[in-house]
Amino acid sequence: MLVKRRFPSDELRSMRYLNTRMELTEREKQHWSNLEKGYEGELKI
Repeated sequence: MLVKRRFPSDELRSMRYLNTRMELTEREKQHWSNLEKGYEGELKI
């Protein structure tokens, strides 16, 4: 079985970068958390 290598989406990479550069709103933090959880889930598959 071939396993496709996964990479973070452009949006997730942007959110990671912005989190280090500025204070995110609660809504943005929640969105970032959801993106991280989705990426972690993709890595487990």
